[in-house]
Amino acid sequence: VQDHGVTSLVDLGLPLAMADLDVALKSAFEDVFGPTAALLVETARKAG
Repeated sequence: VQDHGVTSLVDLGLPLAMADLDVALKSAFEDVFGPTAALLVETARKAG
């Protein structure tokens, strides 16, 4: 959707849950940038 913000995928005719979107984004990210590594919650807390 060019030139417009999207607030709802359902409004675009895509009945997806946020988890579905997360999986699709991660998959596409790895295709472009390579494998990702999971951060441990404790590591993230120390950094933040």
